[in-house]
Amino acid sequence: MEVITITGDNALDFSDYVSEDILSFLDREFFRGLGVVDNYLSPVGAIVYELMEYDSEKDIKSRIYSFKVEGDEVADLIMSQYREDVGEENVVESLYEFADEETEHYFKHYGFESERMESIELQLSAKDIKSIVEKNGTKKIPSYIKSLSEISPLQYREYLKKLLVHGQFGILEDLAYLPVTWFDGDVSFCSMADGKIDGIFLIRRLPSGTLLPCLFTSFGIDSRKNLGFLMFSAIQRVAEKCEDGTKVIIRRRNTDVRSLTDKLFPGKKGPLVFIGKRAEGEVS
Repeated sequence: MEVITITGDNALDFSDYVSEDILSFLDREFFRGLGVVDNYLSPVGAIVYELMEYDSEKDIKSRIYSFKVEGDEVADLIMSQYREDVGEENVVESLYEFADEETEHYFKHYGFESERMESIELQLSAKDIKSIVEKNGTKKIPSYIKSLSEISPLQYREYLKKLLVHGQFGILEDLAYLPVTWFDGDVSFCSMADGKIDGIFLIRRLPSGTLLPCLFTSFGIDSRKNLGFLMFSAIQRVAEKCEDGTKVIIRRRNTDVRSLTDKLFPGKKGPLVFIGKRAEGEVS
């Protein structure tokens, strides 16, 4: 057996070990994938992770998004290579969040410490989103709120510069590297002032059809009002266009996002998961 790098070219070979949504992340700037193949070059395991704070002066961390293997020998191989690779990247800590006990067993074996707690990801459906419209009614949206599909690449790039200067990345470590077309132009929205973007709500539609809100921010004196319009524009579009079973995953990365979701979806909780971490060190 040997460990190989998973790239966009061979990602589909590992579809039994990594979901299609996470495999799609391997073309992104800070995502890495390692796979194990047997003597017949058939995949027998994989791990996918993201390097966090890589473009900053902060300590680099690794967030593991996927891990699945066929047995202990494969796990040993892949975790040994993982530790070496993150060491070479000067990663100081690895993090993960998994629900299944088999994966948790492996990670504890490799020195991770964890707690069982509520996931930071709130898993909703388009039906949950529609309930907001049913409860509050349809809101009139001003004409200066535009769908992302109506925005030129130049207008987006100009606003992107502003986002980067202000350190506004949402859940995207690699926002600077993602083209406007990476987001769903139908359910993502912008607020405009004098022909320029001054607020944005970016949503990615993953290969599975799941919607992933990525960035929600606004600048200027009307920012609070515009955030409300951006949010309800997206909510009403999802209610109009998406089937009830369409998944929506909101990553509650801070208390502001959690407070908003608690207000919009009272009583909705994330699933119980194992959230773990391990200190890493540079490989000599």
